[in-house]
Amino acid sequence: AAAAAAAAAAACGGDSANDATTSNNHRCNDDDENDDGEPVTIGIRKQTNKVGWVYGLRVDESYQRRGLGSALQAELERRCRARCVDMIYLSVNNTNEKAKSLYRALAYHHASHRNMSAKILYEVTK
Repeated sequence: AAAAAAAAAAACGGDSANDATTSNNHRCNDDDENDDGEPVTIGIRKQTNKVGWVYGLRVDESYQRRGLGSALQAELERRCRARCVDMIYLSVNNTNEKAKSLYRALAYHHASHRNMSAKILYEVTK
């Protein structure tokens, strides 16, 4: 795992002695070209921290406690590292103790107590 993190950091322009999440000077431009390698943007940009967002990752209750959640999160992290993402932000329901325990075991840290808000834009009539 340490070798993979060092390789990811080096590929993103970071220092192989540091985790890929510590570098702000990336040379990774995955989103600057299409799948055929053709440019889709032209210009100069300063890349700052790239954040991966995870919403709604769920494992059916009958399949929990089998390592599936850990495996899914590991794959998401692998894909984020390949895209030079610096940090992953995820949302967990405050009452979901199983998920919070999983993410603590995976070294995630509580970041905020944000409350979600919603607004109904139209009312369904029967």
